[in-house]
This record gives sequence, C-alpha cells and structure tokens, in this order.
Amino acid sequence: MSARARAVVLITEGACPELIDRWGPERLPHLHRLRALGASGPLRSDFVPYEAPGLFSAFTGFAPDEHGCFSYWDVHAPDYRPVVLDGSAARRPFLWRRPELTGRRIALVNVFGTH
Repeated sequence: MSARARAVVLITEGACPELIDRWGPERLPHLHRLRALGASGPLRSDFVPYEAPGLFSAFTGFAPDEHGCFSYWDVHAPDYRPVVLDGSAARRPFLWRRPELTGRRIALVNVFGTH
C-alpha cells in the first residue's frame, strides 16, 4: 500500500492548536512529526456546538438531523429513562462500514459513540 493510500485522522478535541504547535517538538514529538509529514487543520463543527453530534457527523459524514444523534443520551423511551447512546444509535453508517472502504484497516481509540 502506498503512503498516499493511508490516512491518520487524529482529533484533539479541546486541545489548543497553538499549544500543540509550541510544545510539539519537545513534549509531543510523535504528534509533531505526524503533523509535519501530513496535512492538518481545524475540523469545522456542525451548527450544533456540542461534542456528541459533532463526532457522529465526523464519522458518518452527515449532519445531526440525518444521523439522529444530538446528545450523549436518548430520553425518548416510553418510561423516559435516559439511555447512553452508542454506535447503534446512528441512523447513517459510519465511514468504516461503507462498502467502498471494505478491506481497509481502521482503528478508533477511546472515541465516544463508536463502540
């Protein structure tokens, strides 16, 4: 597989890009190297400024009204008991479940909604 066929998407949610740049060479050498060798930039959020729907949007390619996840919780059960959302809550497939990515190796580490 060529280097062009590989991608690493690293979301550093809540991290200040200026501090990552400043600390990169000394304190974050591996992250600094990844950024130097590839492309990086801010990930623009949906109109919903909240982590849960934003992550589902990033991983499905659809807006919250299409993937259906607006929070960490679902409280629409008949008994109104909150249920923590997981990957099965999305009404659209995650990018790694799309047919065109069959056979690709994908890893996610400690990311809400992907389990």
